Amino acid sequence: MGNKSSGVTVSLAVHCHVSWTQIVCPRAMASEASVRAALASALAGADEAVAEYAVSVAQGVLDDAGGDTSSLAAELEDALAPLLADAGISDADVTALCLSLTRLCSNDTNGGGQHMATAGPVGDEGDTAPALLDLRGIILAYGGRVLLRPTSFTLTTGGRYGLVGANGVGKTTLLTRLAAGDILGFPAHVTTALVQHEAVGSGGSAVQFLQQAVPSASRTDIDAALSVVGFTPTMAAASVSALSGGWRMRLALARSTLLQVDLLLLDEPTNHLDVTATAWLQNYVCTQLPGVTVVCVSHDASFLEAICTHIIYFTDLSLQFFPGGMAAFRAAMPHVVLPSRTLSSAARMATDGSGNAEQQPVGVGIGGESAVAEGMSDEAVLAAELAAASAAVAAGKIQPFVFPDPGPLDGIKSRNKVVLRATGLTFTHPGAAHATLKHVDARLCLASRVAVTGANGAGKTTLMKLLVGDIALPPRDCGEVWRHHSLRVAYVAQHALHHLEEAQRMTPVEYIQTRFAAGRDAEDRHKSTIALTAEEQALSAARGGVEAICGRRLQGGTLMYEVKKQGRPAKDNSWEPLSFLQAMPPYVMKLVRDYDERLKAMQGGMEVRPLTSTEVKAHLLAFGIGEELALSKIKGFSGGQKSRLVIAAAMWNRPHLLCLDEPTNYLDRESVACLAAGLKSFVGAVLAVSHSPAFVQALCTEEWHIEQGALSVVKERRTIED
Repeated sequence: MGNKSSGVTVSLAVHCHVSWTQIVCPRAMASEASVRAALASALAGADEAVAEYAVSVAQGVLDDAGGDTSSLAAELEDALAPLLADAGISDADVTALCLSLTRLCSNDTNGGGQHMATAGPVGDEGDTAPALLDLRGIILAYGGRVLLRPTSFTLTTGGRYGLVGANGVGKTTLLTRLAAGDILGFPAHVTTALVQHEAVGSGGSAVQFLQQAVPSASRTDIDAALSVVGFTPTMAAASVSALSGGWRMRLALARSTLLQVDLLLLDEPTNHLDVTATAWLQNYVCTQLPGVTVVCVSHDASFLEAICTHIIYFTDLSLQFFPGGMAAFRAAMPHVVLPSRTLSSAARMATDGSGNAEQQPVGVGIGGESAVAEGMSDEAVLAAELAAASAAVAAGKIQPFVFPDPGPLDGIKSRNKVVLRATGLTFTHPGAAHATLKHVDARLCLASRVAVTGANGAGKTTLMKLLVGDIALPPRDCGEVWRHHSLRVAYVAQHALHHLEEAQRMTPVEYIQTRFAAGRDAEDRHKSTIALTAEEQALSAARGGVEAICGRRLQGGTLMYEVKKQGRPAKDNSWEPLSFLQAMPPYVMKLVRDYDERLKAMQGGMEVRPLTSTEVKAHLLAFGIGEELALSKIKGFSGGQKSRLVIAAAMWNRPHLLCLDEPTNYLDRESVACLAAGLKSFVGAVLAVSHSPAFVQALCTEEWHIEQGALSVVKERRTIED
């Protein structure tokens, strides 16, 4: 539990699985008393804490069903079987019990989710401010797993709390339960807002987003809220889809301002921010939110040090409070921040075997000070941690990310041979007055390790999407992107939900099996450069239109494609050069790209790679997702676990080029170090957008900096052969 003389140890417990629908429109599916009675005989000999947890899990699954009992018995069995098996209950009895609970859900009219009364207030030692929240005797559990044991929790009015801990302990789950107000004894009068920039939709303008999110707000209030967070009138009228992650975060903050909340919950708010934007957010939190209580999840220790009055350390199924912020936390828990010995000796131990490295971890997710790190900047500490962890990976002390070998490319005999090129690239977002990118030239080879840097909104993500073919150049823009015809490319967006939004109720195994079930990546079908519009489908279906691309071959150095036209037999198919097809209506090149992607999938072995659970679990393990997580629902994952999953999924097709947009977001520092080490040994090329100088320094041999639409190379590049 840590040093109790230095910080107040506080417990907390939250009911899990309750949906937002239930909170807004309370309609419990079964009363807690009914669930407890149904489980009483089965758990008669079980430990009291286990019995209480089983009741909480069962109640959560029942509530989460939302009235749909079609698969409820199976979901109950998935959640309860491990607990009941440990209590000595047979599989048959577990099945019978879950069927009984399902019937209970259908028949119980007593109401449920009744909260037990809590005891009197408990405050942090030394705090004199009034308590905003005073919660007791509650449990946090999710997906059949205990995250917090029964304990109590107090937040003072106007306090700013940093919530820290390793990936996967339950920080985001705690924030979502606080945001929903679904906590034992949570006061009805306390209003909350959870700021997660990836949850901001991409349709309409910023003004329209706020009008939909806060219907009661006037246009004057909306304009004022947007102005406070830095939006100009032009930006406010532009499409949300054109906003960078940093500006989406500001938009989410504007929403919380309009709601006039008592409790503001920030989930990794600095993830997509450059240095200037981070400084702005620091000032905003400290000066623009009088009387608002803030809880912030972050791996950015310097940011937490600047804003926090308290630190909450989430570890070992408990919470420990440290009034005084990062200084008090570091003083009380120096072993959590960094190992007690110097970083250089830690790295030396990892490589030469001296000392006992396994008892002196490199770091567990929070940056700070050590014997040599006193006074170092957070980025300098992270750089040192990366170096030490990379050495530990090399020595086998830490499991790295293991990236598969993509295999050779046709005609590419050297890793320095160019495989992707952008020439004169100019791009303007729909509705924007000015171009985001202007006459950009860039080249990549298989040996490339490139970081794309620049301020928020500079166009980093736009450039990456153009290079990977996720978006197409509008007709009014110019330039060209050439990719080797067999180059397999994987793209991991900066928002994990971009990939996982329709897979929340799947497990990682099911997600990969579903995404690649057709022998290729299903996400290819959604790219604007491949998907046909209704008008284009009509052109393709018209007599004489190009129905499909059926083959590809290299003839005399020219790439030729077999073209099938509507209304003509296959024997009349013609072979046409790529240049001829490029001059046809744009939908024809979409068919060409679709065929290319199918062929690349075949070349990568995806059609013959088995999608068995065993094969998928082995693949996930290479990216730090063990069997327990591989079989858990994705909706319960932390941000860091989702990041690992989308990277693992992107590597299923063994790409030659991996494009990562803000890959260090949500990852704790050990995971960042493992990612950097894995990417350094990856045989293919890496293109990464990042605001982390330490990550860039650890991995990249070349840096592309974007400013005012122009790209410049600010770090020495290796020789690339045309």
